[in-house]
Amino acid sequence: MKKIAIICGGYSSEFDISIKSANTILAHFPAEYDAFIIELTRDNWTAIYQNQRIEVNPWEMSFQFEGTAIQIDAAIIYIHGDPGENGKLQAFLEMKNIPCINSGALASEISFDKWFCNQFLRGFDVPVAKSILLLHPDEYTAKEIIDSL
Repeated sequence: MKKIAIICGGYSSEFDISIKSANTILAHFPAEYDAFIIELTRDNWTAIYQNQRIEVNPWEMSFQFEGTAIQIDAAIIYIHGDPGENGKLQAFLEMKNIPCINSGALASEISFDKWFCNQFLRGFDVPVAKSILLLHPDEYTAKEIIDSL
């Protein structure tokens, strides 16, 4: 039976929402897969497997359960923000040859930065609304912004 990790948590303020969403996915996952949650924080990765919380070895993409190594066959990333939506986790999984049921690392990274994504799309003649990158909001007056847009 394929082992599917639903990876959630992450580093953003939406940590709790990610956990709730992942649990909803898990509750409705097809029975022919052995699906489980992996909570990701800056400090560790923890699998919730058969009602037990178990430390995951991210370098091996596995964990020990009752003396048996559980190897992750594929993953669904359900992390809002860093490192899920920005492509970092997808890139890590690609290096480990773990399929991911999300967009790839490059697509995630490009689309995460809205300014960069718009510049990228313009390069392919995709119509994109005018915008201004405000790195320091006090650099422009409201009138300059309105006049430019």
